[in-house]
Amino acid sequence: MKPNGIPAIVPKSQPPALPASPISLQLLKEAVNIPDATDAELAFFGHVAARMNLDPLRKQIYMIKRWNPELQREVFSHQVGIDGFRSAAERTGKYCGQTAPQWCGPDGIWMDAWLDEAHPPAAARIGVYRSDFREPIVAVARFAEYCQRTKDGKPNRMWRTMPSNQLAKCAESLALRKAFPNELGGVYTPEEMAQGENSPMTPPAVSPQTNPKINGEIPEIVAESETVSATEPEVMSTEIVSTLLPFRETLGDAYYHRILREIGGAEHSNQIPLQKARHCWKIFRSCELIMEFQERIGIDTVREVLHRHGFQSAKEIPTLEEFRSILTELRGIEVSQ
Repeated sequence: MKPNGIPAIVPKSQPPALPASPISLQLLKEAVNIPDATDAELAFFGHVAARMNLDPLRKQIYMIKRWNPELQREVFSHQVGIDGFRSAAERTGKYCGQTAPQWCGPDGIWMDAWLDEAHPPAAARIGVYRSDFREPIVAVARFAEYCQRTKDGKPNRMWRTMPSNQLAKCAESLALRKAFPNELGGVYTPEEMAQGENSPMTPPAVSPQTNPKINGEIPEIVAESETVSATEPEVMSTEIVSTLLPFRETLGDAYYHRILREIGGAEHSNQIPLQKARHCWKIFRSCELIMEFQERIGIDTVREVLHRHGFQSAKEIPTLEEFRSILTELRGIEVSQ
């Protein structure tokens, strides 16, 4: 049964495309734009793209590096864009279009357009038609299951500003994969997989008295002069240790300890001299500000700015002066948008 009696959107029939030729390594490097991807990883990505007859240069398939909260490190994955899904379905010669997307709120009443700007839709659905199926394949995507969230549990910029569009893409991807499992089984769109970066649990709210970095303000004990006085203790007090520990959760265990080692010269926060502890705090906070800009203006924009400043990988640690320059440019971009 067609969802709500909406007619199918039927594309013009086209002959199946010939298998794609492998893309040169240099073109893959330009298309992927992940400097720390090895030649072997890029070559494997090119093999996957050719096997699926998808073009990375036309953004039909992506090689994406995402933070894995379980592994506590970034991992590569291959994800097919929604245009790649549509192209793969059309090449079968059995794709006969789809229904227009619909959305509903918690009441379960489906509607043709989502106009409530104050609240995201609870779910979206789309039906896909195949020439050899009697009924459309309908898929439903729920906002709670696919929404990508920031570290404080709120929807990220795309899911906050375009929730109905993001959810409709997830529903369409689900429907196309169900309708064409041989071509699309086991591959997913970035919109479907982004929620995999969500933290497994939202950290509890902390009052300003117990969280010394609330609202980005520098704690008084950290903001003191960089010059160490003769009476200043050589190793940090418990008070300063408490200013560093919250960063371990927001930045990840591996990056946190790397900064402690490279900037603080110690394996644990309670072993760092006071002057270096203040330096570590400022580096930690600068890293957090970069992450916040990723949510507000997009990870691709932030990555381009980092590249312009000579940083090819998120694993690198800029100096405070370099951080200031990067953050100044990011603020300028945000104001201009």
